[in-house]
Amino acid sequence: MALLNFGVSEALGEKVMRWSKEGLEITVDDTRRLAYEFNRRFWFYFILAWLIGFWAALKVAVYRLVTRKNLQELRFAIPRLNFWFDYSDHLKAIRKGAASWRALDILYNYFSKYQGPDGFKSKESDFWIGGTYNSQAIRNRLKLTKDEIKKAIRRFVNEPEVRIFSIASGSAQAVVESLQELGQEASVNFKVVLLDVDQTAIDASRILVGKAGMLDKFVFVKASTRLVEEIMAKFKPHIVEMVGFLDYRPRDKAILLVSRIRRLLCQGGVFLTCNIRNNPERPLVDYCLMWPMIYRNPHKFAEIMIEAGFGPRSVRIVYEPFKIHGLAICQA
Repeated sequence: MALLNFGVSEALGEKVMRWSKEGLEITVDDTRRLAYEFNRRFWFYFILAWLIGFWAALKVAVYRLVTRKNLQELRFAIPRLNFWFDYSDHLKAIRKGAASWRALDILYNYFSKYQGPDGFKSKESDFWIGGTYNSQAIRNRLKLTKDEIKKAIRRFVNEPEVRIFSIASGSAQAVVESLQELGQEASVNFKVVLLDVDQTAIDASRILVGKAGMLDKFVFVKASTRLVEEIMAKFKPHIVEMVGFLDYRPRDKAILLVSRIRRLLCQGGVFLTCNIRNNPERPLVDYCLMWPMIYRNPHKFAEIMIEAGFGPRSVRIVYEPFKIHGLAICQA
């Protein structure tokens, strides 16, 4: 398939972007409807962030050279990367749990569960976890994902049972909270299958679902994405949610996985996924948190959906206000 071109700049300076001639729309949701976080910082903050990121990169390189340890091992081997970044226990916990539900739990729920009393550690956590663009953007992504899950569920409220399948589900916070919030509006009969390879993620989601009083509505599966076809063939989900996983999948594997999901998605079914975009704080994420991801611009992200077989007019991509996380909403 020939590559498509954007009708406007990739800088996302506009609120709406479209594939030229094809009609795939990319928007930026910066409305107040979802109470997004959008606290901006001055230019000198980014100089500080880059200096700290450079120092962390240098330290990681030296540790790797001396110890011969890989990145995962170094997350635990280096006690502190920088006094100005991970003196905080929460920041160290995010580094050690990078790319897992543990790190996301702290980022998602910092203000409600983790923010501590006054003190230097707390102030450092507030500065980085509470105020960086990436931290705010990840919480915005949660709000946007929940909103789109609820929209998708409303499409199928007349079905005897709305079936939701979450791939690489982690703690499944977005799915659980969406169902809780939707339940306050109307009674919805639903069934959910959560798939994750990490047993601790399954345990965390089970606790969250239990607190919500919905254990009888959920099935927990500890397995890799190899079981996607088998589960979808039996479960026949109306909605498939896979938020966060494409950040770690190379292009060819990402296209293949999305294609596998598309082929088994029921007629009119909805697939939700996302991808992170390059941003000025990347040195902090890569080297201070040791959390490498595959960053894709809107063009490359949309291209994966198209190459996987979704028609351009059946795909919407929505970015949160910082334009760091984009959510693709695809309809079969």
